[in-house]
Amino acid sequence: MPLPSHRPSLPPPRRPATGQTAPGEARHPALPALPHSLRGAVLLAGLGILSSLQAELPTARLGQIHPAGGQAGTTLEVSVTGSDLDEPQRLHFSQSSIKATPKGEGARFTVTIESNTPPGTYDVRFVGRFGLSNPRAFVVGTLPELRPDPTNLSAMAALALPLDTTLNGFVQPNAVSFFHVSLRKGQRVLFECLARSLDSHLDPVLTLTDREGRELEHSRTGNPMDYTATADGTFVLRLSDFLYRGGEGYFYRLTASTGPRIDFIVPPSGLAGTKTNCVIFGRNLPGGKPVKAQTLDGKILEQLTVEITFPAGERARRLRTSLPIRPGQAAQDGFDYRLKTPKGTSNPFLMSLAAAPVVLEQEPNNKPAQAQKLTLPCEVAGQFSPGLDPDWYSFEARKGEVYWIEVFSQRLGLGTDPAVLVQRVSRREKPADLKGKEPAAEETKDVLELSDLDTNLGEREFNTASRDLAGRLEIKEDGLHRILVRDLLQRSERSPRFQYRLVVRPPAPDFRLAALTVIAKAKADAKNIEQGVPFLRRGETIALRVMAFRQHGFAGAIELSLETPVPGLVFRGDRIEAGKDSDYFLLSAREDAPAYAGPVRLVGTARVGDKDLVSDVRQGTLVFPVGNVESERPEARVAREFGLAISDKEPAPVIIAPAEDKVWEVMAGAKLKVPLAVKRQPEFGGTLKLKPLGPGATEGLKDFEVVDKATNVSLTLEPSVLKLGAGTYVFTLQTQAAGKYRNNPEAAGFAEASAKEAEKTTKELNEAATKAAQEQEAAVKSAQEAEKTAGAAREKLTAAQAALDANPADEALKEKRAGAAKAQEEAAAKAKAGTEAKAAAEKAKAGAEGKAREAKTRQETATARAKEATERAKQRDVTVLVHSAPIRVRILPEPPAPAATAAPAPAPADAKPQAKKQ
Repeated sequence: MPLPSHRPSLPPPRRPATGQTAPGEARHPALPALPHSLRGAVLLAGLGILSSLQAELPTARLGQIHPAGGQAGTTLEVSVTGSDLDEPQRLHFSQSSIKATPKGEGARFTVTIESNTPPGTYDVRFVGRFGLSNPRAFVVGTLPELRPDPTNLSAMAALALPLDTTLNGFVQPNAVSFFHVSLRKGQRVLFECLARSLDSHLDPVLTLTDREGRELEHSRTGNPMDYTATADGTFVLRLSDFLYRGGEGYFYRLTASTGPRIDFIVPPSGLAGTKTNCVIFGRNLPGGKPVKAQTLDGKILEQLTVEITFPAGERARRLRTSLPIRPGQAAQDGFDYRLKTPKGTSNPFLMSLAAAPVVLEQEPNNKPAQAQKLTLPCEVAGQFSPGLDPDWYSFEARKGEVYWIEVFSQRLGLGTDPAVLVQRVSRREKPADLKGKEPAAEETKDVLELSDLDTNLGEREFNTASRDLAGRLEIKEDGLHRILVRDLLQRSERSPRFQYRLVVRPPAPDFRLAALTVIAKAKADAKNIEQGVPFLRRGETIALRVMAFRQHGFAGAIELSLETPVPGLVFRGDRIEAGKDSDYFLLSAREDAPAYAGPVRLVGTARVGDKDLVSDVRQGTLVFPVGNVESERPEARVAREFGLAISDKEPAPVIIAPAEDKVWEVMAGAKLKVPLAVKRQPEFGGTLKLKPLGPGATEGLKDFEVVDKATNVSLTLEPSVLKLGAGTYVFTLQTQAAGKYRNNPEAAGFAEASAKEAEKTTKELNEAATKAAQEQEAAVKSAQEAEKTAGAAREKLTAAQAALDANPADEALKEKRAGAAKAQEEAAAKAKAGTEAKAAAEKAKAGAEGKAREAKTRQETATARAKEATERAKQRDVTVLVHSAPIRVRILPEPPAPAATAAPAPAPADAKPQAKKQ
């Protein structure tokens, strides 16, 4: 079934967060078909049957992490928010030297970043009861970090921003955050606010003023703000969102840096396995020299030559970067380069792998007569600078030669729109009387004009369309050819960082892969898009859409396999049919699968010429859920590893699988009945309408039903009706199942038990506090009585002493005085004991009352949690998308018909009939 083909209109590029952030792209693609497994057009139709999804089963989704980074060699506390973050176990990072463990109750974690962790941006995912969440960005830096309270909403309350220190915060809605920074005369400082590259909603605007409020510098594009102090002083920095939005989802990492910054590198690519001298253009480059001809936002850049090593072998076919990679860039290979200096480590710059010798653009080449001569094959590193700069190149070619011409620019993360025109140049023969008097006139013929790479493999969720170009050029005549390269975008910024890579080489067929988790739509024309997260309950099967970025006309089949076995995960391989750009494949979890949450390695292998090429499947992810595509632009990126989870807490609501796990065989002209086992949780009854999905003619895949409580059913396949030849194919059944679901009832029971235990503890401690108060009251009374007795004893002693002083020789008075002294000493001891008992009783009372208050607080918290858990655990109506386990079928060719028996020769006309033997 042919797929719709159209070129989506691309919106203007989104204001980049940094010089390397990719521009925004439209996300309204069409989805190609499935190969020998599930054809996309059929599956899309299948998804269309979900007309009334009421709710889906819970899956962990991470909204944000705060702070979104930390310094290498430190331990910090982070908090996370999102949905279905039940029973937190840990945070999983794409970098193994970062670890996190839960801190008490709630979504707080202690994160430890080992000191040898390379600086960069990694992915972090929440791991809990409902699997491994979508990824969020987490930065490991080299500078000290602070987390100030967001109280700096006026110039009077401005927070100090120390140089070369990173502040982690978020902006408040309808507000401006203020900072003050002290600078010395001549000090060049780059103010950078990372946000969009951190998966933040913030679109930052920076403004620097003096103490009197006069504006000195600003950045409204997301690029770093560059300022050199003209005098010693304290300056005020203002930060806000472009539209004055705010909240915890508008977080940032703000740095006032005196360290090195890379703005661009020439060339931005090199041959795999080589060491290449490259020129860095940037700011604060130790040993760098100012270049007046190269400015950015009106500021002179510095240049520094360095040697960069480009990886070889399998490492050359990978993408290793801290920068956000958008869908249109998903097929690129490359790595981060950072400049390490005594003044610190620079920001990353993405270096690409070239497939042909790299040459630099040589100006002037703005006119056809100035065309730079190329020797093919080659790759040109050029710049669209100054603006509207046309660049001409020429090369000699012979008839019959074939070249692939490609331009990389938007896919380098730049807001550009390249255009390419190829011309054949010939010289018109002059009359004989004019020969030698003037140069021969040129004639040019346009032989190729390249169009945008508008093929969209990932539908709305992962729009792979690009404004870059690629196309095949077959030389029709010997001679000179010219290539014109220019940028069609009209922009106010005249920046040398708008680079391009022009590749001209013979075709080298190849491919790269990316995949998305299939999310069912509430209805066929749904405006919302949910984040797809690969999470399997026991016995469940999910569908992943894999996209093939075919290069240089490669059209062969691509075999898919799982390179890292995961206990309980079942995937026996599949393939993307020759000529297809997209397919679905099925992953299943065994019914006894153990829990798993972590990375997997899915790869594709294809035979190209005499080589087997292998490409990892890169995981795509929607950055934020979209409520309405008519008012919100879906934004997606490539995850830094392929993550997947299996739950051992819950079984799948409905499990449909072949009665035997084998390849079912059938002759091409026969009929096959595949017996299927159906298992359902008690809450998911009712009749299920099963829709077969797979290859072949759609009329051969008839819907059928399985009635309530039925445990088996059969799928009938007829190769002749399906119009399928000999081979092995994969089918599945798709349905929607309505039922009742309780979200984590164990947690509700535990929370209720905890609340009751807290209530019991509170009651006991209240009783203890009451008893302590009574004992304290008795101790006070006893102490008062003892003090009163001690006072009376002191008075008697005083009187006895006075009487003895008047009659020192009176023995009776001596005895009386001695008795009074003894009585006074005993009374004083009792008073002291009473005072100590009183103090102890008061302390015990305070302690008991404090424990009672704490117990009451815990009881209130436990009661609230129990109420929330009970509310969440209430049965609710859900309708879930169900895929059966893969049904593998091998169609055998019909045996050859037996050879026909030769007919006897006809009898002569006069022959007599033979007598029939008895």
